[in-house]
Amino acid sequence: RRLGVGEVIRKRDIEWIKMRSEKVNRNVVVDAEQLIGKTPRRGLRPGQPIRSGDVRKPIIVTKGSLVTIVLKTGRMVLTSKGRAVENGSLHDAVRVMNTKSKTIVEAIVTSPNMVRVIPTVLLP
Repeated sequence: RRLGVGEVIRKRDIEWIKMRSEKVNRNVVVDAEQLIGKTPRRGLRPGQPIRSGDVRKPIIVTKGSLVTIVLKTGRMVLTSKGRAVENGSLHDAVRVMNTKSKTIVEAIVTSPNMVRVIPTVLLP
């Protein structure tokens, strides 16, 4: 079926087609595991080969959205509100601006609209 940007590809969405090898580029996806759980960068049409650059991990933090910034150490957990400066998928490093201090920090996307800051100095 036709898949639009932002839709998550599932196993039932994949249909294998036969093609002559000289018609297939080396960046065409030939393993379902490289597709399942990904999302199209642009609309995909049925019956067309999909290149590895046509898909990506789903974006769960969108640029401009409010996020919760979490800093965990051995003895404490601090949270603050921030605004994403860029899009991010699970486990991506993204820049986030603290809404109060206007400081931009780099953080790891941990779940939808939640990021974790890695302390640069080890705190006891």
